[in-house]
Amino acid sequence: MRLRKSFVVAGLSGLAGISIAGCGTSSPTVSASSVAHHIIQAQSQIKSSHSVMRLTIKGLPNGSIKQTIHLWTKSPNLARSSVDINGHTQVVSVSNAHTITILNSANNTYMSMPLPKGSALSAQNPAMLTTILKHLISQNHVSLVSTSAKIANHPTYELKLTPKKSNQTLGLSSMTLWVNQQTYQPLAINLSAKLPNGKALNESLRYVSIQNNVSVPSSMFHLQIPKGAHKMAIPGLPASTSQTSP
Repeated sequence: MRLRKSFVVAGLSGLAGISIAGCGTSSPTVSASSVAHHIIQAQSQIKSSHSVMRLTIKGLPNGSIKQTIHLWTKSPNLARSSVDINGHTQVVSVSNAHTITILNSANNTYMSMPLPKGSALSAQNPAMLTTILKHLISQNHVSLVSTSAKIANHPTYELKLTPKKSNQTLGLSSMTLWVNQQTYQPLAINLSAKLPNGKALNESLRYVSIQNNVSVPSSMFHLQIPKGAHKMAIPGLPASTSQTSP
């Protein structure tokens, strides 16, 4: 379950570059709304991508974990994620606008499930970003905090997103986002959330590299399930959905 959560974060990372609304400035000539406009323009030019990210999660019952995530996308709705832990690929997922399939190679299990319309994982591609942005604007307060911070020597726009009290979804307390001032691509994301037990969960995502409009073969989005892999039951569906692959 923890690893599945990583895919949600990876999905969000593809959207985080546009998850801002105009409500604050840090200079007379730059505003959150103007940055949002340029980010949307930049995202609309992306037809395919390959990103490498490092994710650190703190506050889990078993302590903290560190992961490396590779994310491939291809318009209009294809995405593939792989999560490496301690140098080994343990979880791979592929998704389109309708379904996501997740393979855990550590225990040879997999699951396939429908994606809710508008979910983070079904919206990793530019074609769906405008709809998601409108939702985020209505659900969150966002401000432009700084224009002086640097990530890997890149000047950034630093933005903070805070859910409205009446709309605190997924327990999100706040999000801080840094985007490249030249390319308007995300460079880093910090997330803070409250768990059901009241404890704090903190996530830090750093982009190692981003390649846009690169050649990504369609075969990348086909997930080969190993022989003998056990299909896990999906919560809310009959247990008979569990099975072993032929």
